[in-house]
Amino acid sequence: MNGNQALRFSILALALAPLIASAAGGGAFEINQDCAIAGCFAGDGAGFPITISAPGSYVLTSDLLVTAAGANAININASPVDLNLNGHTIDGGGSCTGMPVTSCTPGAGSAGISAYAGGAPVGALHIHDGTIRGFTGSAASTAAIYISDAGDGTVLERLNIVENYGNAAVQFYTSGAGGTVRLRDSQVARNGSHGVNRAGGAIKLIVENSDISGNRIYGAAGADGATFSGNRFNNNGNYAINGIGGTVALGANTFSGNNLGGNQYTITNVANLGGSANNVCLDHSPGYACP
Repeated sequence: MNGNQALRFSILALALAPLIASAAGGGAFEINQDCAIAGCFAGDGAGFPITISAPGSYVLTSDLLVTAAGANAININASPVDLNLNGHTIDGGGSCTGMPVTSCTPGAGSAGISAYAGGAPVGALHIHDGTIRGFTGSAASTAAIYISDAGDGTVLERLNIVENYGNAAVQFYTSGAGGTVRLRDSQVARNGSHGVNRAGGAIKLIVENSDISGNRIYGAAGADGATFSGNRFNNNGNYAINGIGGTVALGANTFSGNNLGGNQYTITNVANLGGSANNVCLDHSPGYACP
């Protein structure tokens, strides 16, 4: 290769670099707005959604904005997967107003992250450290994060999930046995429907040290075996927690302004994790016990 050929090759390589994501430090594959144009890695087509079809580690290296009507930002069709949002925002273009939310303006994006491992349980799925906002979803699906056949080892943490509109901002679903799934150290706020929802099967939902506030309907819904500890439930339009049925464990949660100051929860049986004074209700109508 002569000098001119080498120069042309170098210029071409620099031009293509933003469009083809490579493995980042530690073996993580990069996801960014530029690479979405042509496909970020093997198995991913051009445009949105960006499709993860192989187990491994993935990291955002830019914000993502979905402008194609009805498109998801990221589909995960493999397990285990570690998805590091790396401080970036996945944006569907919508917005919501009110505290609790009274109205939402739809965006183009349908779901921020949708995980479905071909019908197999989605286990050891780790999504963390970023923001998902402005997704519209649909009446039957989620807006920000939807995990189908959620299995053991599924962890969502250090996320800001705000101003999405759909059946629920975060939804864990299984039609079978399911497993233990966790949401922790996160904010789920000002979404146009439910905040966090466990739907179907026998998923054990654990929500820890999170701020669940200003959602239009329930703050969170979890059935028999769910645990809520160290959370702040503020100004959700309906119950802070809809227990659905069975026994739900509560400990060190703070409740304020949910359900217009009425009953803060609907749970068949409460297993208190730290004694009767462990949860705090700052304002609720007389006759409604603090859990």
